Amino acid sequence: PNGVVDSPSPDRVAIVDALQQLPKPQRQVIALHYLLDMPVHDIAASVGAPEGTVKARLSRARNALARLLHEDDQEISDVTFRS
Repeated sequence: PNGVVDSPSPDRVAIVDALQQLPKPQRQVIALHYLLDMPVHDIAASVGAPEGTVKARLSRARNALARLLHEDDQEISDVTFRS
């Protein structure tokens, strides 16, 4: 109503940044599965890949995101505790 837009939270910024670092096929299955709540078999049909491929992409994407987000946490901790 007043035209003021809240800035995104640091967590949201970190997640979006990490997602952008994933290969497109991994980013795609993560978005379909977690944001649109699609089951694996529907994602497979949508992207034209076998279910096993979708599961592998989800697994790799989750592992990559965990590493990327953990690295981000470490960088923040290093900056916070260096004073």
